[in-house]
Amino acid sequence: MAHGPGLSLGVDLGGAAARLVPEAWIEGQYQLPSHARAESIGVGISTLVLRAGGGARWAFAGGAAPASPLAPEAIDVHVGLGADFVHLSPEPGTATGATVALTGPHWSESLIVTAAAALHLSAGRHLALAARLFGDLLPTSVHYDAVTDGVAAPVFSPRRLRGGLALALILR
Repeated sequence: MAHGPGLSLGVDLGGAAARLVPEAWIEGQYQLPSHARAESIGVGISTLVLRAGGGARWAFAGGAAPASPLAPEAIDVHVGLGADFVHLSPEPGTATGATVALTGPHWSESLIVTAAAALHLSAGRHLALAARLFGDLLPTSVHYDAVTDGVAAPVFSPRRLRGGLALALILR
């Protein structure tokens, strides 16, 4: 599970009173560090996430203020591209007495295709809450290997299809 703070900036490309509004967006996230350990080797992982794309928002009231607080006000769908910038720090494994020569910490980058759908709830004239379901796809397989006696074997491989839920506080 990846989690951490993020920031997203969206721009409506249509009129404020329209029910269907095209949008452009850009976002970034810092995913809190995690660690994976096996008997022979482990790894510390930190990730910076950058995404950008377009989409559309459909307002239930055609741009008018919702009737009550936390009333559903809009849904949106987004598609886009981005990258995960992963910082890997090799670590010793869990086996006692194991001798492993570790490489130094390094960065890895992966192209990401993303899609999302969100429900927006009114929280006031200048504030909304949103719950966004998203899916990220790595178009190519990514794996991190350990070399033992000259033979490389995969140690860690992120899932190529990842889903998630993002909760947002929206200022407008």
